Amino acid sequence: MKVRDVRAPVDAATLAALGENTRLQWRAPLPPRDLGEVRAWISSRPAAAIRLYGDAIAQFENASRWLSFGRLTLDGVCENLGRILEEFPALTILRIVARGATVDARELSGCVALRGLSIAAGRIINAAALSHLPALRALELRDVTIDHAAAVLRPSGLRALRLAKIAGFTSIAAVAEHPALRVLSLGPLMDLESIAPVEQLPHLESLELAGLWQFSVAEAAFITRMKSLRRLRIDIGGKRKNVEIYKRCKTTLPDPFDVGNYDCATSNELGVHSVPANRSSVTTNGADREF
Repeated sequence: MKVRDVRAPVDAATLAALGENTRLQWRAPLPPRDLGEVRAWISSRPAAAIRLYGDAIAQFENASRWLSFGRLTLDGVCENLGRILEEFPALTILRIVARGATVDARELSGCVALRGLSIAAGRIINAAALSHLPALRALELRDVTIDHAAAVLRPSGLRALRLAKIAGFTSIAAVAEHPALRVLSLGPLMDLESIAPVEQLPHLESLELAGLWQFSVAEAAFITRMKSLRRLRIDIGGKRKNVEIYKRCKTTLPDPFDVGNYDCATSNELGVHSVPANRSSVTTNGADREF
């Protein structure tokens, strides 16, 4: 995905020439005319995305609804998060980089179409509210503290899950209640006491255990018995120990976890599949000129 910084005044001709899966991002509020140009461009491009920073986020509190827009990244958290999200009723992919701020999960309750959610670098309160997101299929929580850690495993429709750098997260026992889970990425989770519940996932295809050095090869031996597993990355107790697992598993390395890469709205045999590489939501900052 190409990334473009938006600067006022917006050059409509340059905007029109951008590829369909471009991510537009801006840090300061845009004048109404420029915001209208951006909205017109993005309304017919379902693969496009926007990323808002700081004061640019607050601009959407009184914006007219972006009815068809589906992919949004918020770099920062404002007090009226729930009100901001109301402007995106069709939102399917949401990423929040909290930068130390608090995210109240109750403010996401209006995102009824949300399929992929990532929250990073902050604090999450009222985490149980995540279980009330009816369409949620992919969830990533990293570098966060959570008021009720067990609550993050309550969403019943999960197909892809990543938990990383969550202080005080001791148990994944509830993961066994998600038999449809296909993708699981864990770690580092230094307080985690057991990885045994992973064996209870009959359809798991991709597994990543990163920086879980508190576990031994014996504790991870069940992995070699998981017949559904196709992709594996394991980092437990030292590289030499990891080799013993890899030798016995006919797997490839998983792709980096990205909640935007799981189209869980489609019905197919696996329930989850990655979008083609040219539609990936993974972004890189290239040398594209700004406008």
